[in-house]
Amino acid sequence: MIIDFSAHVIPPELEGRFPVKFSYSPNLPQDRLSLMKDYGIAAQVVHLSAAQLSRLDAKESAEICRISNDYIYENLSSKYPDRFIGCGIVSILDADAALEEIDRVKGLGFRCITVPAHQGNRGLDHPESRRILRRAAELGLPVFIHPVDWEGNPLLDRGSMSALGWPFDTSLAVWRMIVGGVFDEIPGLKVVLHHMGAMIPFFRHRINERLKRYAKLNRRLEDYAKQIYVDTAVDGGSVADLMAAYSLFGPRRIVFGSDWPYIDPQASIGENVSAIRAAPLPDEDKELILSGNTKELLGIKNL
Repeated sequence: MIIDFSAHVIPPELEGRFPVKFSYSPNLPQDRLSLMKDYGIAAQVVHLSAAQLSRLDAKESAEICRISNDYIYENLSSKYPDRFIGCGIVSILDADAALEEIDRVKGLGFRCITVPAHQGNRGLDHPESRRILRRAAELGLPVFIHPVDWEGNPLLDRGSMSALGWPFDTSLAVWRMIVGGVFDEIPGLKVVLHHMGAMIPFFRHRINERLKRYAKLNRRLEDYAKQIYVDTAVDGGSVADLMAAYSLFGPRRIVFGSDWPYIDPQASIGENVSAIRAAPLPDEDKELILSGNTKELLGIKNL
């Protein structure tokens, strides 16, 4: 069985409303079901990419989050409950609106929450962001951290932002959460990092040394990693990347993710699955990555 934790949705009514433009394939329900059949995907966890919130203000972000969550519920998770699992999205610019939306989508049966790694000058260690993360933890909703564009570097273009800027954004968010005590303050919080954990698995020793030298922390990254999951969405299949993540997060905190429809399905799904199957891991660990970990993380019992 394969469950795709990182399948994105773009509601048709929102086309043209995003300051940052992304190309994507058709993603209507029938298109998704056809693709899932072709690639053996049992279910998708569906959500709007938080990158779509880049450069939006608090009011418009909240509106787009509501529209997206409604679209997922009305067209996917309520109509095909055994195929599509709702993951609501909230903005961190208005904590009160986010808390209301989290409560609302929890009532709709959504099983996780997507948040941007930052918005404006506000990170996930901000006091208002902590309120959002705390509510998600209280309701048993894992938080999917998705990177967004960051401003201030004139050398970044669209390509370098996606290739390098977003992994930096995710990694910086985790660093600030660790140093800011977010994981310590909210021990029930579980987060999922996009793109195989970005820079985190590959700089683990450097991060540990800097946590000790600059943050004066006695705990190590490995301790905080117990609250962190990563997906396998690296725009294709990479055994090397998978093994780096495995060495830090182990077999029970990696979930299959494709990033479809932003990435060609042959790469994002086909090559991705092939790399997991080819990795020098026990078969039971591969099955955990492909579906078991997502089922346990989200409390899925009907698949």
